[in-house]
Amino acid sequence: AMSRFPLLLFLLSSVALGRSFNGLDDSPLTKEFLKAGLMHRSAEGLPTVTCLSRGLHQEPVLKECSVEARFDEVSAVCYTLWHKDGGMVQQGCLTKQDVS
Repeated sequence: AMSRFPLLLFLLSSVALGRSFNGLDDSPLTKEFLKAGLMHRSAEGLPTVTCLSRGLHQEPVLKECSVEARFDEVSAVCYTLWHKDGGMVQQGCLTKQDVS
């Protein structure tokens, strides 16, 4: 079954769970990541991760992914997509994704 799916998605450790930033506090995990320097605040004050981003056959660039203001828990993660035979295919960040 796994041979049908040659692509593997690795979610890296730059994961952040947040809450609405309309007056509510950041989640405990967001506070921990901010304190550890794994996240920073954007110009708008949103928790942000910096990810290496690279499309297929492109040069890598740094990309900022902010946890957008919402009332429920949201997340931002850096990811790397690998092909089992050909190595790295793509890197970037995902936002508004459930991470568990």
